[in-house]
Amino acid sequence: MTIRQVIERRVLAPLPRRLSRYGYDFFRWLDVRSGGRPPAKHLALLATNDLSRSGAPWVVREIADFLTSDGYDVVVVSMADGPMRDEFERLGARVLIDCYPDPRATYLRRLAAQASVAVANTVVTAALVEAWAPHVLTMWYLHEVSLLERMLADGTAVEALSTAQRVWAGSDMCARVAKARRSDIEVVPYGIEPLEKGATADAGQRFKIGVFGSIEPRKGQDLVIAAVDLLDQASRDQIEVHLYGRVLDADFARSVAAGTKRHPNIFHHGEVDRTGYIAALRTMDAVLVSSRDDTLPLVSIDALSAERVLMLTPDVGTRSWLTDGSDAFIADETSAEGIRHLIDRAIDRRADAASIGAAARAVFDREFSQPAFRAKFREALLSQ
Repeated sequence: MTIRQVIERRVLAPLPRRLSRYGYDFFRWLDVRSGGRPPAKHLALLATNDLSRSGAPWVVREIADFLTSDGYDVVVVSMADGPMRDEFERLGARVLIDCYPDPRATYLRRLAAQASVAVANTVVTAALVEAWAPHVLTMWYLHEVSLLERMLADGTAVEALSTAQRVWAGSDMCARVAKARRSDIEVVPYGIEPLEKGATADAGQRFKIGVFGSIEPRKGQDLVIAAVDLLDQASRDQIEVHLYGRVLDADFARSVAAGTKRHPNIFHHGEVDRTGYIAALRTMDAVLVSSRDDTLPLVSIDALSAERVLMLTPDVGTRSWLTDGSDAFIADETSAEGIRHLIDRAIDRRADAASIGAAARAVFDREFSQPAFRAKFREALLSQ
């Protein structure tokens, strides 16, 4: 590592953004004061909320991958540093950290003046959309529901929504919110590389249910624990529940940890890297997405590709592509009782896990293929 890399990754990255911003501002100034690299024939700007191992940065990484393979020089502007930075730099992308981007920032306008296209991911990048849209074709890829509603209500996303040349939504749930302000929103589901199929447990083994997601109220891990509380002892004895994810809400995480102690068959593993996540998912018999608000979580798509039994609350946007009881199980309500019923249904039909998993993979191949996603992006770039 260079001295700069040591400072950025070991000193600045662990600090709160309000403190680390000054160091990142200095290094970014060094990068852009003379344009950084010579002007590229095709420059693509990408914006992400952070560089964590969560789904949103992974979508940006997927976009960066095929843009670099298509010959674009890629610059990624992220609002926080994180472990995904290595993924982008391995692709040859230049990463700039701007903790609190200002739409009036000179460097953002200069980047846009050199670029052929800009793609901003998540509603949190509204300021970057405002900066780039007046100067370059800017595509805004939205995924949120309640946060998008709040940012439209308080005005922080209104300007960006009106000026972006194209606005995509990851699911119908998100599109309905955005269409209240703009009619030409297009639903474009992600396309990702499929995972290998995992093994299915024998009937005599416990049915392993994986819950993957950041530990915060929106993801509903508390509902899962309450649902296990509601199960009868016979059902409880047939399952294991495995929780994975980084902590975003410390108080909520403490309550989840306390809840897991009530049940010897609920395991809390914490955050894992991409390799660990894939390995864990493939060992599960089912993947449960317990969210109160989740437009199109990548774990749900990964579960389909790995032929796992997918279990969803009705507030998960992936349900729009699925049929309850055929290729997934969808709860009637987002509650502990709704999830309890999901778990009982999955146990009752565990003999059908292989056929449900095969049907799930068919949905993945039809709706979430990587080639289709990339073709859609290329079509948008060519039509500018």
